[in-house]
Amino acid sequence: MINLNKYVAGGVNATMVKKFATYLGSSVVANILPFLVMPFIANALTPEDFGKISNFGVLVAILVPFISLQQPQFVQASYFDLEAPKRRELVSNVIYLMIFLSLIFFVVLLFFGQIIENNLLIPASWGRLAVVVALGSAIFLARATVLRLEGDAKNYAKFNIGYKASTSLLSLVLIVWIGLPWTGYIISSASASFFFIALSVFFFWKTGKMTLRPVVNQTRSILSFGVPLLLFAVAPLLRRAADKVIITKAIGLTENGVYSLAFTFAVLFEEFTKAVYSTYIPRLYKGLSKIDLKSKTTESKVVSPEEASKVRVSLVKEAYLIFIAIAFGLFIGYFALKAVILFFLDASYHGSIPYLSYLLVFIFLKSMNYYFVQLVLYTKKTTSFSFSMFATAAVHLGLSIALVKPFGIYGIIIGLLLSEVLKLLITFFMVHKRYHLPWVNFLTK
Repeated sequence: MINLNKYVAGGVNATMVKKFATYLGSSVVANILPFLVMPFIANALTPEDFGKISNFGVLVAILVPFISLQQPQFVQASYFDLEAPKRRELVSNVIYLMIFLSLIFFVVLLFFGQIIENNLLIPASWGRLAVVVALGSAIFLARATVLRLEGDAKNYAKFNIGYKASTSLLSLVLIVWIGLPWTGYIISSASASFFFIALSVFFFWKTGKMTLRPVVNQTRSILSFGVPLLLFAVAPLLRRAADKVIITKAIGLTENGVYSLAFTFAVLFEEFTKAVYSTYIPRLYKGLSKIDLKSKTTESKVVSPEEASKVRVSLVKEAYLIFIAIAFGLFIGYFALKAVILFFLDASYHGSIPYLSYLLVFIFLKSMNYYFVQLVLYTKKTTSFSFSMFATAAVHLGLSIALVKPFGIYGIIIGLLLSEVLKLLITFFMVHKRYHLPWVNFLTK
């Protein structure tokens, strides 16, 4: 039997605190750079230009799941079950499959670029660069995942800050200094992505994490995990894209830009929640691998039932602490964002302030759901889960269409919150049915 008393009672030590501080600090620095340059960029652009940038971001966000196929999550769920040679094969498969899929979607956009132009109001030639940015994001996630799993907080911090800083600073130069319109943002994003794609592949190869020749014996497992998750990954992105189209068509591109600013600011704080989970998820998965919760029963095959019960209680306590920390951070963040908009942005953007509090509540609900999703993904049983999540997106679409005319932007927000609550409830009950974690009586365990 493995003695997990140290894991449960004394797992939080100086090393873990130091790594958490590094992960959180690097994420804060990496994401505060876009936050700091955004007022300058927003003041240099019209709300219409900002709306085009937002729509380009939606296109990138839609392409990322198709190019990544949730492969970083597969690496995360499998890493501690594999020996070093198999890990190398896994990373190689992931990178080469991402590159192959990006080439396919570039060709797709060559033929269907006009559809993008008609609906997102972005010229087709510029829209194709979204493939490069999406591939950069996917490979960034893969490298960041491996660095986190190996506990290499120092290199993770360098990589994370470098990736975000290059895009932000180049955007600042092209838009504010040189005077380019919204196209300056696309150029900066594509250039930085291309550079970090090459850099990531180089470091994977240099550190022995991948081979120069693809190894395809794990491809079937990757596809069986990732393809069903396309519905899960694409659902919120289609939901957001639908909102953009609905707002643009029903209210106007300018109002879309104002709402997009509030949404962009709120999403910046989503990175804070990701920083928290960046530290915790490897610990969570390592613990789950020891008590073998992938089995169909709730009995552990690695430790005694008593020790497994202690781990479950520990998971619940840690989850509550994470939720409280995130809620506090978002509460403080609301006042910080409000001050930035009032004192640093043009008055044309002040209309975004009323949306902030509701959108930060949405980010909090999303952060809670993220925790439960990790437990679902660990089982690698993704088909029924993905269909459930896609159904919630359909509910949101119906609510947005029905509520946008009587309530305007607030109708969109109401649909956003209600669909996220529904998604959270579905995921929670799936996790509870599988793991029987003591969410209510954990203090008496």
